[in-house]
Amino acid sequence: MEVIFPFIYQVLRLLNENSANIYCRNQNGSNALHIVAKKGLRAVVKELIKLKFPLDKLKDNGLSALAVAASKGQLEIMRDLIEAGADANQIGKSGLTPLYMAIKGNYIECVRLLIARGA
Repeated sequence: MEVIFPFIYQVLRLLNENSANIYCRNQNGSNALHIVAKKGLRAVVKELIKLKFPLDKLKDNGLSALAVAASKGQLEIMRDLIEAGADANQIGKSGLTPLYMAIKGNYIECVRLLIARGA
């Protein structure tokens, strides 16, 4: 899996440099950041952050990329997103927050991180 990361970076940069829409969404309203946060692809998350990808966009179900990461226990990705400026207190359309998603998944370290960051 690690071998494909340099290729992904190159593709993202080329798409961005050539004005392609890297912000498109799938049928669930997920953008690239939601998808890679869910899958735990930290290196790709970091690359999207470098490209100034919007951090707090919501999926159709009202979850941000941070809430998605929290729902999967992706602690390091959560750290990266918060340090890049993602809103740890963002309330989604259904009233769900990253903290709620971490608690629901029983991800104690994720809960601790969010509380330490003001959630």
